[in-house]
Amino acid sequence: MTTENYSAQEPLPLVTIITVVKNGKDYIQETMNSVFDQDYKNIEYIVLDGNSDDGTIEIIKTNQQYISYWQSEPDSGIYNAMNKGIQLSTGLYIGFLNASDLLYPDAVSRLAFAHKESFFQYTLGPVHIKNPALDQISTLKPKKGFTSKRYKNIEMPAGHLSIFMRADFIKSLGMFDEQFKLSADLDLMIRAIKKSTDIWHFQDPVGIFKLGGVSGSYGTAIENFYIMKKNKIPFIYCLYLFAKNFIGISLRLLIPARILQHIVFTSKD
Repeated sequence: MTTENYSAQEPLPLVTIITVVKNGKDYIQETMNSVFDQDYKNIEYIVLDGNSDDGTIEIIKTNQQYISYWQSEPDSGIYNAMNKGIQLSTGLYIGFLNASDLLYPDAVSRLAFAHKESFFQYTLGPVHIKNPALDQISTLKPKKGFTSKRYKNIEMPAGHLSIFMRADFIKSLGMFDEQFKLSADLDLMIRAIKKSTDIWHFQDPVGIFKLGGVSGSYGTAIENFYIMKKNKIPFIYCLYLFAKNFIGISLRLLIPARILQHIVFTSKD
């Protein structure tokens, strides 16, 4: 779906995409290109750099004519930077494209077309996962039945790439809770689903994100436990999730990486 498919009488929704980066010179250009190459052009692109010192800023500067707004300054973490982006945004919908992530060229036009057909507060959808260690791509599909009443599904409902929220809705939620440094997106989604089930689903993958980073660490497991407590998930289930995550992380540390990655990765197909 391209911009030309829309009626001239209907205003095109402005969609804000926010990229937060620090020392990402090896992949930031490819990430930005995936925004520049969208077949939908009513996009506000905000790039927030965390005071990089590896050449990332120079790459951003060479692309600044295609960026709506960018800045480079210290922040107190990725979610602090994301909240800054939300405050700066003027779009109807907001999506977050992490450095090293890629959007497929029709991702935003599919969102905009859906906006013409129905009302929704946020989106979920499948995404492709790239495993650099195995040079393979798998599909992560949204979790079924993600509601605040079905405690077994209180997990991230979908890959972050597929989540676009109405700006007024994410602000009404209080944005990201910056006390959480690793899983504030999970906290946000639990609060979102408690407030509204007006969801639109992408049918096809929205883009690619690469495995890696600090997710899946012991620190994440501990933080998830406190997120569950904050959101009044039953204590017994909080303990169950913590134990489940703790055991999974321990297995990843004990089993050779390539073997475990192959098991986990292929199981997502």
